[in-house]
Amino acid sequence: IDNDGIHSSLERSATVFLSAGLHPISIEWFNGPADYELALDYTGPNLPRGRVPDSVLYRTELDPVGGTNRLVPGLNYRDYEGAWERLPDFSQLPILKHGAITNFSLQVRTRDTNVGLAFSGYFKALRDGRYTFWLKSDDGSKLYIGDHPLQLTQLGKAALPSPRMILPGQFASEELECQWAEMEGQITRIGEVYSGISAE
Repeated sequence: IDNDGIHSSLERSATVFLSAGLHPISIEWFNGPADYELALDYTGPNLPRGRVPDSVLYRTELDPVGGTNRLVPGLNYRDYEGAWERLPDFSQLPILKHGAITNFSLQVRTRDTNVGLAFSGYFKALRDGRYTFWLKSDDGSKLYIGDHPLQLTQLGKAALPSPRMILPGQFASEELECQWAEMEGQITRIGEVYSGISAE
């Protein structure tokens, strides 16, 4: 769920199918110069809408006896400070504070304004089915469930290749998939599909 940017309290939602078991979950949040808020609600098979409870959140920690990672209740968090208009790449910033917490809470922030938090852990889906999540924040936030977002590293600079020209209605063969293409025409309708958007 992308709820990024400078804005007052705003809620966005998305639905995803999850198999029963543990799934990586993370929330990134920041606040600018004014009020702050963060809340995550959900609903699932035979579950009414409500706040995501502590009982379905887990994190890993190093077992001091065995020296291996073990699963324990809660989430890991990292705290950052800075003035941003959109969520920054927290991995490139110094961590001012970190630790464990039972849920997505702003109590661990180091200050009220110009601050950011990154939470990570696992969400336990109790059964197979469709789960809807509502992410509410002031200012920006993003929720990831499943694989963590792709991290990109710039290796150098080069000119972009020329796009392939395609015609409206042209069949795209497998060779054209995931390639940059260009087309001219007038768009009359845009719709949302599973893998992105469709335009007509």
